[in-house]
Amino acid sequence: MPTIARFIVFLLLFCLLLLPNIQAQTPSAQMVALDSMMNTLYLSDIDSCLRLNERIEAIAKEVGAKDWIGKSKLNLAFINTIQGDYIESVRLIYEAIDLFEKEGDDKGLAESYEQLAIVLKNLQKITESNEAAQKQLELAEKIESKELFINAKMILASNMMQNKDLEGAENAYKSIIAYIKKNITETDLYEIAIYNNLAIIYKSQNRLEKAIIYSQKSIDLNLKKQDYIALVKTYNNLASTYADMNQIDKADSILSLSQYYLSKVNAPNTHYNSYISYANYYNKLKRYEQEANYLKKAIDMKDSLNAINQKEQAIALEKEFKSKEDRIKIKLLEAEVEKERVKNAYWVITVVAIILIIVAILYSVKQKIKMQKEQKQKVDLAFANTKKELEIKNMNNEKLNLEKLNYQQAIQLQQLENEKMKTLKQKTEIRKAELERQLEIKEIELNASIISTLRRNEALQALKQDLREVNNASTLIKKLDRIITVEEEVYVTSTKFEEVNKHFFENLKQINPKLTHNDLKICVYARMNMSTKEIADITNRSIKTVEGTRMRIRKKLKLDAEESLNEFLKAIPLLDSSKIIA
Repeated sequence: MPTIARFIVFLLLFCLLLLPNIQAQTPSAQMVALDSMMNTLYLSDIDSCLRLNERIEAIAKEVGAKDWIGKSKLNLAFINTIQGDYIESVRLIYEAIDLFEKEGDDKGLAESYEQLAIVLKNLQKITESNEAAQKQLELAEKIESKELFINAKMILASNMMQNKDLEGAENAYKSIIAYIKKNITETDLYEIAIYNNLAIIYKSQNRLEKAIIYSQKSIDLNLKKQDYIALVKTYNNLASTYADMNQIDKADSILSLSQYYLSKVNAPNTHYNSYISYANYYNKLKRYEQEANYLKKAIDMKDSLNAINQKEQAIALEKEFKSKEDRIKIKLLEAEVEKERVKNAYWVITVVAIILIIVAILYSVKQKIKMQKEQKQKVDLAFANTKKELEIKNMNNEKLNLEKLNYQQAIQLQQLENEKMKTLKQKTEIRKAELERQLEIKEIELNASIISTLRRNEALQALKQDLREVNNASTLIKKLDRIITVEEEVYVTSTKFEEVNKHFFENLKQINPKLTHNDLKICVYARMNMSTKEIADITNRSIKTVEGTRMRIRKKLKLDAEESLNEFLKAIPLLDSSKIIA
């Protein structure tokens, strides 16, 4: 139990440590919610946006969230941009840039440079705007943000248009379209803006057919999105383009479509701008009556807009009177929320603590059951091990008896094998001795035959020499030469010669298969220690020829200069050792 108590105390301390984290997460969620509310109110209620932004900044400073402090400065800069205070916007954006640089927040920096580029463009500082957009582009590539990358490219292209670099702007917009089609899923909003700008560029360059193509692309996308306000503006530009091309019927048809979609729009500003556009169109065509009609409508709409503005000012004054009361209500509500949040946090800790205690008790019971089960398993395992050891001991005894029997049988087999090998050895020795005796007898007979042949050849050679001294004895000398040669060939090819030297020839052929029959014959004579002259006499060849043959044999047998051919040949066995047993 002391272990369980320590475990429960540890879990309670862990819950208390979690409390500050629970409290710290709530302000972050609160700031996200407030920022989301601001995004829906930018164009309708600037005062509420300012109050919400003040609250975001206060929470961010309280919890030390510098990224949110920077974001609140960007929000305030955007509000100032809407109100036309560009100088204050630039100051706030540079403060946000300083914060994001210190924090190393590349995304915040990229968003800051984007807003700065837009404000500088509105101030007609195009060079500085391009520098800011270029920095945004570099940061977007670093953090791999496709949206920020495209926005930077769009700002740079727009600045080119403002600088009258229409060709550069055209190329820039085309490269952006290629990029978004490759990397972005939802491309319609980007394409609408780009196609409209390309249509304006081509119209300015008097490339009216291309202007019509890109206006039509923009119209197709606006119809898909059902953005009638943008559709009316695009139709107005397209009608003006057709008028410039003197295609009046087509221009009137397009203008009718603009008027049709204008009837679906409940936006006074759009109506006013469209009426002015219609009046300019009819003025270009010298249709002054229709021009006057739309100018009158534009004036009436202007009066209506003024009335709306007056009403909006009255509403704004009323909101101003209620703002203080709203602030007090918000603070009271925040206090209540904070109190409820703390209360809920402690309730959470209490519930978690109870759950942990229950878990600890269940864990203790489970451990006790587990220990009992383990003890039973140990007893069963010990019994099983004892039983197994007895079985192993019996098996070992049987194995020992079997090994002993096998050993005795192996000894008997070894003795039989030894006796068999001894008998075989004796037979082999007897057989070898018999073969050696037979071979010795054959060699004696062969040597006697060779000596006899050699002496006969010597006598014949002497006779040949004597005959040389006799006149007209050449025919007889040639006949004697043939007799000597035939005698030698008969001997060499005799059965006895082949039988005695058969295995000797086979062993030589194994060393070098290229040895000729003449080489083998010379090897037999050399093995018998016959001199070069004796070999020359018995073979009826010159000494020089025999010496040449011996040199070729040495090369074929790969003998060194200091090695004796006779001794090498004597070392080659005459018998086939593999057949002695047989």
